[in-house]
Amino acid sequence: MQIFLAILIGIISILLIGVVLVQPSKTDGFQGEAPALGDNRYGKNKTEELLKNITIVLSVLFIILTLILAIIS
Repeated sequence: MQIFLAILIGIISILLIGVVLVQPSKTDGFQGEAPALGDNRYGKNKTEELLKNITIVLSVLFIILTLILAIIS
């Protein structure tokens, strides 16, 4: 059981790193005088929202599985 949980935690951590790296940066650089041109900052993109939700779910799973592994070890 411990080996299965350790492998599952490893897979979740790799997925979590990948999802965080795919997310767009909050500081995309200098936008000049017209930050709204070509930039969708007033309404969140559906992809950004999906990546945010996946990050939250993976983080919670990581914490729960790590605590379970610590308790049964």
